[in-house]
Amino acid sequence: MGWLFRISLQRAEEKGLIDRSSYLGQYLSLTILSLGATALLGGDDLLAAFAAGSAVSWDGHFNEKSHESEFSSIIEVFFNCACFVYIGAWLPFEALRPDIDQHLGITIDKMLLLFVTLLVVRRIPALIALWGAGWLTPDVRTLGEALFSGHFGPMGVGAIFISMLALNKLPASQGRIDDQVDCVVSSIQPIVSFIVLGSIVIHGLSIPFFSFGSWLHLTYIKAKRGAHHARESLRSVSPFRRSRVLPDEQRGLLSDEQNPGRFSVGAYSGYDPRISADEEHA
Repeated sequence: MGWLFRISLQRAEEKGLIDRSSYLGQYLSLTILSLGATALLGGDDLLAAFAAGSAVSWDGHFNEKSHESEFSSIIEVFFNCACFVYIGAWLPFEALRPDIDQHLGITIDKMLLLFVTLLVVRRIPALIALWGAGWLTPDVRTLGEALFSGHFGPMGVGAIFISMLALNKLPASQGRIDDQVDCVVSSIQPIVSFIVLGSIVIHGLSIPFFSFGSWLHLTYIKAKRGAHHARESLRSVSPFRRSRVLPDEQRGLLSDEQNPGRFSVGAYSGYDPRISADEEHA
């Protein structure tokens, strides 16, 4: 659906059948259309919307058209803010207490280990493998860019949606410790809420951290260059550096060699200091 939508938009733009404002507003209609069609077919509407959006922006043509417009940026900021406000209102902070559901074995150290493992193995190995295979060029050129792209994958909307869908499909918990279904139902919300909260904190602080690191690196380079220029300036005016004093004879020869177009006084007058007085009288 996304591929057909992208081809249709490009053909309509080439023939002048669509203006710029309508072109930029079509991705909203594509989102609603993909969600509705997938819901009618009984599929995963969230995955369908993601696949349709990826197919539309696959070749970068849509991004080039919407880059100069502020409408897409405003819509993106609006939905991001609304989404994270909803996530903050949804988070069950009472489920994060260490004395909740001790019989399930959910402890803070285990959830921290799970969160770090998800950060490391969820996206970074796949991005590095794709970069090594050359499938991400020219967007990702170096290993650092691959690591940077693999790190930034906030966990929030999809995790909450899947957890709510699972709680809706599974039967209500009866409080039975020996029942596996009851254990899964009781442990979904604490684990998902902890992962989402940790992702918001880590990925939210990553940009200020990288910005501070870049500022610190630039400050260090400027200070190093300033110290180097200061040392060069002091060296140039140092009283211990004296000019080399040459005899008059060598000074005249050097001036002739350095400035071949100019003649020294001795050369112009025919006087050669290397000729002794006896040879001149002879």
